[in-house]
Amino acid sequence: MKPRLKSLSWITLALVLFAMLAVPMPALAALGISSVSPDPVVNHIVNVLTVSGSDFDPTAEVSVGGTPLATTFVDSATLTAVLPAGFLPGVYTVTVTNPGPVTFDLPSGLTVLAPTPTPSPTPTPTVTPLPFSRPQMVVLSYYMSTAGVRYGQEFNTSIRLYNAGYARAYGVQVTFTSVDLLMLRNGGLIAVGNLESGGAMDLTQFMTAASLAGRSMVSADMNVSYYDGQGVSYTDKFTLNFPVASTGGSTVVTT
Repeated sequence: MKPRLKSLSWITLALVLFAMLAVPMPALAALGISSVSPDPVVNHIVNVLTVSGSDFDPTAEVSVGGTPLATTFVDSATLTAVLPAGFLPGVYTVTVTNPGPVTFDLPSGLTVLAPTPTPSPTPTPTVTPLPFSRPQMVVLSYYMSTAGVRYGQEFNTSIRLYNAGYARAYGVQVTFTSVDLLMLRNGGLIAVGNLESGGAMDLTQFMTAASLAGRSMVSADMNVSYYDGQGVSYTDKFTLNFPVASTGGSTVVTT
């Protein structure tokens, strides 16, 4: 090789090495947890936790207080995990484990609470009755038996119906209708009967999904009809909303 060409080759190699050193190499993400939601949770129902962080493996597992949970990989920064109903109240460390194993702990990452008992209304005899009183239905609470609606899977919703009026409700009937859900076992009709003023009743309706395509939330209308002591009829309508856990197949929809 001629001296001039050899000299140019060394100069070219030096420039290439300098360019490689001058360009910063991208930093690799490390396993970590930035947040857990919702937090806190109440343990009388199944709770779906969303764990946000970095470098999650498709086979990563979420543990709460050392208890492994059913975990779904959404992407490298998001996992969902199912916390079963009845999980003991307390403040827990949340752990994500990648193959290796490689783990990351988030101390005090989740607080689990017991439900607050709903006190029964106490009659107050000293209150002067209103000139006109009527029954009035309200929904105190409702919750699902599963973490979310899945196509082809039966679930039920439990509803606490309460008479907040100052008169007895007669012939109470509850009907459920929905374009997204099918009513099972009873055709969507529950005959409650009479409900005293200040009285409550727990109802259960079984359902399954009719269609979930492109939906992250579905709903059902709950219609309540009843009479007062003079035979005057009343109707109330409530909308119950349910999150969609899966549209059928393996696609997971988070809400």
